[in-house]
Amino acid sequence: MDNFKRPYFSRNLSEFWTRWHISLSSWVRDYIFLPLAYKLSYSKHKYFASNNKLIYLISTTVTMSIIGIWHGTGTGFLIWSLIHIVFLYYGFVYKKKKARVFKSIIKSAGIRNTISIFVTFILITFSWIFFRAESAEQLVSIFKGFNNSYSYQLLISFLKENGIFPIEVALCFVFPVFLFFIEYLIEKRGTV
Repeated sequence: MDNFKRPYFSRNLSEFWTRWHISLSSWVRDYIFLPLAYKLSYSKHKYFASNNKLIYLISTTVTMSIIGIWHGTGTGFLIWSLIHIVFLYYGFVYKKKKARVFKSIIKSAGIRNTISIFVTFILITFSWIFFRAESAEQLVSIFKGFNNSYSYQLLISFLKENGIFPIEVALCFVFPVFLFFIEYLIEKRGTV
């Protein structure tokens, strides 16, 4: 079994979890998420009776919390889990509405998919900051570094000193998009 199926080409967080660490995510889905969701669905309690949103929220919260704790008990893992819970729930609740609005704004399915993949990639990449941080202090330090204009000045002076021009920097961003397009064609059509 392939354990990773190009997860960074996912159009949403739910799809990401079907492509990322497949052995872990499918085990957690089969043995924690689905049994809990079924149990809550068939509960006689009035709060759960046909309230799919609440059932999904509880099941997702428990599942992602377990995945976070499985990796570690630090603050970063808790925040990482919360980010995934919030965006998985948002995707579940607003999936149809988001698709309808998105389709009315952008007619091309290819452009919609590219934007969705890009936004999902940014979200996942952002969440890895929390996953990787070893302490709350390190998180604060990382985010202080983002807000430090000195870092940007160092980057720009480094680029100028090494004769790297804006076109070369732009190509660094265009090339991955080109590779993504090739990967997308391979995945969609089976060939280039």
